[in-house]
Amino acid sequence: MVNDNTEYQKRAILIRMILDIHGAVLAKLKEPPEVTLVLMAIRLGEMEDRPMDLKSLVAVTHYPRTSVSRHVRELMKLGRVSVVREGRRTVMRLNPQVEGSHVKPFYGQVERAVLRASRDLTKMDPLAFDRGVSKS
Repeated sequence: MVNDNTEYQKRAILIRMILDIHGAVLAKLKEPPEVTLVLMAIRLGEMEDRPMDLKSLVAVTHYPRTSVSRHVRELMKLGRVSVVREGRRTVMRLNPQVEGSHVKPFYGQVERAVLRASRDLTKMDPLAFDRGVSKS
């Protein structure tokens, strides 16, 4: 149990950020949270120019392989992703025609939650961030 008031405050800030991000996932995106996280992992792979295969998705999401496979099938049925053979790998690709206008506001909401948490943590100990030190 944490007995330091500063630690309680830091954890409260982080919990608020996590809840705000979770709220953004529930409010702004069309699929259930687990499916949305698989979709986000596929999007991350494309953004980093490293398309995700099933094994990569399992590693990134920390979901069981059967769950990831089920979520990918659901995303395929919705037309959100395609499964494509690239060399020896079978990877998931986003369907760019389906990316909706709801995506930009979602990322804005997530960014605001992270910036608010960062600002609040910095107010608590601005020198720790300047020194690159974390007191965990």
